[in-house]
Amino acid sequence: MELQDQADDAKEFVDSVKENYLAEEIYVFTPDGAVRSLPKDSGPIDFAYEIHTKVGEKATGAKVNGR
Repeated sequence: MELQDQADDAKEFVDSVKENYLAEEIYVFTPDGAVRSLPKDSGPIDFAYEIHTKVGEKATGAKVNGR
């Protein structure tokens, strides 16, 4: 039984890695709390353009994770 538990844990771990690190998209929050999905490797400028073209054109900086 213990071996089965370890196998289940290993499968859950691999599934988690696939879901969290090999994802094809990322999720970001707008200032008003809405969630937007963007292709993986997108940056702050991509996000600004996702909000609106004029936002992207006027963007001068960004905070990522509070910095």
